[in-house]
Amino acid sequence: MRSFVVALALATSVPVAAEAADPCWGSYSVRIVEDLVADAQLTVGGGRACGLKLGAVLTTVDRIEVTRKPAHGRLTVDRTYVAYRAAKGYAGPDSFGFAYVGQNRWGKPSRTGLNVAVTVTR
Repeated sequence: MRSFVVALALATSVPVAAEAADPCWGSYSVRIVEDLVADAQLTVGGGRACGLKLGAVLTTVDRIEVTRKPAHGRLTVDRTYVAYRAAKGYAGPDSFGFAYVGQNRWGKPSRTGLNVAVTVTR
């Protein structure tokens, strides 16, 4: 099994659409293992965005698939980046899941998931 890192991006380093993501807090990085599902946690202010960006990998990522939508926010997704934005006025727990889908370095199909527990503050 091979592992790679998902970096929780800082506000100034990763854009959400045309705007910069607001500050978020969480582990700097999460080690995830190919073809398994890992867990991550982050904290974000209500109505603000927090981005997760794929770090160093030994696989080819073709796309990201959302496996569970958040109940109190929305996701913006591209090939290597997921941004979570909490609904305005909401504070409390939320969660979402997604998977990196592609091929491993031997050309075999690969699907690696991440479940993210979110705490939304005011």
